[in-house]
Amino acid sequence: MLHNESYFITQLAISSLGLTLNATLFLMVIAESSSFNPSSYLPVWICFSDVILNANNFFFGLYALVKRESLLELSNDACAVDAFVVIFSCSSSLLLLLGLTYLRYSIIVKEVEVKLSYVKWGIAGSFATGAISAALRLYLDRKNIFIILR
Repeated sequence: MLHNESYFITQLAISSLGLTLNATLFLMVIAESSSFNPSSYLPVWICFSDVILNANNFFFGLYALVKRESLLELSNDACAVDAFVVIFSCSSSLLLLLGLTYLRYSIIVKEVEVKLSYVKWGIAGSFATGAISAALRLYLDRKNIFIILR
């Protein structure tokens, strides 16, 4: 049974608004991407990472409203998918923000010209690291994590 229906309606509304705005911005900017300088690529991919997170929140909020059950009652597989997407999206966003900060520092303070290929490798590395960090959660359960961290 759905305990707090207004919460899920609000979650659905906010995530659909975020999904719509971020997806629109992402698609508009990708259409004009041939004229970008290297530091303009990273905000676009941060926006894409937010599209992934908002889509996840939208679909799980919609699922909760349709099934009339709380997200706390999800199966283990659905919970694992939700956790993977959230960890992947958030960690990728953080790494891209770190890359954007370093890139702008390099351009403004150090006055170094950054090649587009380095930026593309940084984007790919951020998403790969985000995927690895999200997948590790699926492979490590609570009993084994203390053994591995020693």
